[in-house]
Amino acid sequence: MRFFFIFLTTLFILFLYSCSFNNNTQTGKKINVNESFKTFDTVVPFSGYWVSENYYKCLVETRSTRKAQEFAQSIFIPHRTLQITSMIYGFHEGSENICVIKNGNDYKFWSVPARENFYDIQIISENRIKIGDYYFIKLSNKVKNEKDYYFEEKLIGEFLLKGTYTANDIDVINFMPDGKITGVDLFSSYSILLDYFAPFDYRVDVIKLNNTQYGYKFGKDTLFIYDLKCSIEPNEEEICDLSFGELQYKLWKK
Repeated sequence: MRFFFIFLTTLFILFLYSCSFNNNTQTGKKINVNESFKTFDTVVPFSGYWVSENYYKCLVETRSTRKAQEFAQSIFIPHRTLQITSMIYGFHEGSENICVIKNGNDYKFWSVPARENFYDIQIISENRIKIGDYYFIKLSNKVKNEKDYYFEEKLIGEFLLKGTYTANDIDVINFMPDGKITGVDLFSSYSILLDYFAPFDYRVDVIKLNNTQYGYKFGKDTLFIYDLKCSIEPNEEEICDLSFGELQYKLWKK
């Protein structure tokens, strides 16, 4: 009987040791994965500022940030893995924090701090990638960080306006990539409105020259800039409808 009790006790101890060994092995694997996630810091070859392909196509076709906002999806991809960023929807809603990780030759977006796969990344070309189910076009790789909160307005504004214009057949006006205007004394900076959100009901596209907002539209080779007119419909919210007022400037692209 005593021998049988010792035999059972020995089997029980061996069983506990076996369970402990298996658990430690699994925990070790998780630790290795986590440590790899923490320490695998490397360059991201597709870093830069990206916008959804549908947004880009709408901008090219309509030259209207107001109409294109329906497709707005953008992201600044940092220059190294493990650096925090987020996907921006409609230029006013952000996803949870995510970062790029590299697994072999593959890149993925992982959520932070959950460390779960958020989006798969497929590199198609130097200026086109697929994130999740959507295609993106690289608009610029000049952006080093997101500390300048208006870099998107400058980049997209320069994309729409880039070139040299004349006014009154005399003044030569340049819209520079950094948001500066050269050639005239009246204005020194510009930005394009991207987020057509409350408290106004925007009926037109909006550009800011210095600190004043104007409405704008394009002809073939002409940029028309208008005062903004506010009208309030008799409704409960009394939302201001912004539309074109008087034409102020007519710029011809050279």
